[in-house]
Amino acid sequence: MRRGPATGNKEIPTADLRYRRSEQLRVELPTPFPGIGSARLLDRTGKALAIPITTTARDDADGSRWWVTQLALAPLAPADYVIEMAESGGSGRRTLLGFRVVQMIGWLF
Repeated sequence: MRRGPATGNKEIPTADLRYRRSEQLRVELPTPFPGIGSARLLDRTGKALAIPITTTARDDADGSRWWVTQLALAPLAPADYVIEMAESGGSGRRTLLGFRVVQMIGWLF
């Protein structure tokens, strides 16, 4: 999901993995495991960056459990990045999400 000035500061689903620095990126991943797990931001070479990522868990009324990760993109330069999410519970399961921060050149909608 994305959130920013172009979305009226509302979170909207997106299939476009290009984001602007003025936006926030939000990932919701279904998980059967209790706990939150860990998430970190990697550059395109796989090096971990010291950028904080907010990670929480959400339980829906239907019994499904979601792992929610949110990242403000303002401190990032235009480049390619990866969010690595590793589940707790000893599963060893990792999920990688690649995205690109682009430089905004006017409003292209």
